[in-house]
Amino acid sequence: MDAQPETMTASEEKNSFNWRVFILWPFLVLLLYVLSVGPVMMMVRKGRISPKSGFVNRFYQPLNWAYQKTPLHKPLGM
Repeated sequence: MDAQPETMTASEEKNSFNWRVFILWPFLVLLLYVLSVGPVMMMVRKGRISPKSGFVNRFYQPLNWAYQKTPLHKPLGM
């Protein structure tokens, strides 16, 4: 007997949700956050951003804490 493949209707295609993309976004944002500290620190050293900038200090404080107080010191220092 010939088995015909099941096809999704238009309403089923609309209701399908891509969970992989939903799960991937937070990891992508976290990766970009960690990778952005390098260029920002370079701009601070060149004087384009003030080293006393409150926003930059508060924004990167979690990475600074992780760098100083966790075993991530070496990977973050690279």
